[in-house]
Amino acid sequence: MSKQVIEKLIPPALKLIGSTLQNPEDGSVPKVYKGYISSMGASLNQSGLLPTLAIFSAEDSNDEGDRWKFMIILTDLLKSYWPARYAGIDTQKDPHGKGLAKRLWLLHYVSHGSGLQEEQLPGFYRQVRQDLTQASVAVKLALRTYTLK
Repeated sequence: MSKQVIEKLIPPALKLIGSTLQNPEDGSVPKVYKGYISSMGASLNQSGLLPTLAIFSAEDSNDEGDRWKFMIILTDLLKSYWPARYAGIDTQKDPHGKGLAKRLWLLHYVSHGSGLQEEQLPGFYRQVRQDLTQASVAVKLALRTYTLK
C-alpha cells in the first residue's frame, strides 16, 4: 500500500463523499457509513475480492444506509486515478446487452476478468485488490472530516 497514492486519492474522495453521502441540509454523513467502509478491509482479507464486491454492490433493504453507494465512490476513484487500468469499467453490460447499474460496474468488470486470459487473472485480481484497498483507505480517511450523525 502506498501512502502517496492514498494521499492523492483523498481530495477526490472528499468530493465524492460530499456528492454521494452528504446530507445537503446540515452537511453531515450518516454514521452507519463509517462502519461500512471500515468493514471493507476486513471483508477483503476474510472473504476475498469477489465476495466483498458482491456484498457491497447488493441493494439490501435491511441496511440502515445504502452500502452500495461506496461502490459508486470507489469505482469513480479507481477510474479517475488509474484511467488506463479501468478504461472499460463504465461500458459493462448485462447478459441481455443492457447497461448495468453503476453500483455493479466494478463487480462485473472484475468477475469477467476484464477480458484477460486465464493465466493473467491472478495478477489482475491482486492489482484490483490493492487498488481497492488504497481507495477504501482514502475514503475512510476522507470520511473522518465530515460530521457523522
